[in-house]
Amino acid sequence: MPQHIRAAREALLNYIHQTGSTKAINGRHIFLQGSPVLEDKNGVALGRLSGIVAHYVPAYLQKNRMPSWETNCIEDWETKVDAIVARVADQGEDANFDVSALDEAFRPGGARGPPPLMRSVVAGAAR
Repeated sequence: MPQHIRAAREALLNYIHQTGSTKAINGRHIFLQGSPVLEDKNGVALGRLSGIVAHYVPAYLQKNRMPSWETNCIEDWETKVDAIVARVADQGEDANFDVSALDEAFRPGGARGPPPLMRSVVAGAAR
């Protein structure tokens, strides 16, 4: 297992251990990333780091993950975010994302809320 994947897993498990909360893996979540499409250059797979990492996301995080693989393959960020917001809006009542775990993660001591892009996605989903 690549070291950065192991480190991400251990950070997630440490968060669960420290907080006693499994919301981060049991709730629905949006994983914004670069395209997972890889290009072969002389036998080496190249791509955006977040897109490469997408090939290593464990099954226990896939079940409640969005957007779809197809949406993540959209290169243009504006188009990608619009597609995600439209999909969440289409789900109506099923689009209840609990962002409290994200909010907790970005607010040590209550100092900060979710990053601006996440606030935009959540606000767009609430339309």
